[in-house]
Amino acid sequence: MGILLNTLWQAESAEGLEDGSYRLLRVSASDDSCILIKQLPHKEVQRPFVYPLSLWNKVTELERLKLLNKVEAVLDEDEIPAKWISKRDDNYSLIKGIVEDSNSLTVFANQPRNQMVNKHLEQLGIVGLRPKKIYNLLYIYWAYGSTKNALIPNYKNSGGRGKEKVITDKPLGRKHQIKVHGKLPQGKPFTKYDKENTLKLIENKKLNRHQKFRMKSVYDDFIDEFYVEELLQADLDKR
Repeated sequence: MGILLNTLWQAESAEGLEDGSYRLLRVSASDDSCILIKQLPHKEVQRPFVYPLSLWNKVTELERLKLLNKVEAVLDEDEIPAKWISKRDDNYSLIKGIVEDSNSLTVFANQPRNQMVNKHLEQLGIVGLRPKKIYNLLYIYWAYGSTKNALIPNYKNSGGRGKEKVITDKPLGRKHQIKVHGKLPQGKPFTKYDKENTLKLIENKKLNRHQKFRMKSVYDDFIDEFYVEELLQADLDKR
């Protein structure tokens, strides 16, 4: 079975690895190697490193390294606030020259101390920009999926990571911007019942072996399954 890149794996008592979650970035059977990066909390920075592919196969067979069946949300552009998009694009421009170089990941994994960042800073010519900033952005980019959206400010902590959302009787989320029948919809409180149903939909996507999903698809499935009759009635009532 092929190994999917950018998947997350959980290590526990695996030879050569500290316990924790790792992103698989690259695999090379020709030189018996793969490149991993460990996900660390808060603002700790980790660099990618080389791990023997034969050892990877061994610890996975022993189930000391397991694929995390973790569904990761993918936001559409129209779901991302403009200020987040601006910050994301600014951050990506600072590391674009490195991450779009096909050799950069191998260089960083094999040579933790190299001149690539310093040379990159010289090319950018931005006064006050420090190597630490570039290393931090590279870590976030590689550890959280190797996509531009990994650089969205606090994206990985959005919603209060690790904290239970307090459900109230007030509508949640962004207010409606488009009028329906000449009026702005007032929204609907998100109930405990709604939360349970949303989690069921996400769990179904796990069972269908989707590693990633779009938040809009969850919302559309949620409406179709639980609120379509109410929407149809509202349309008939012109409200």
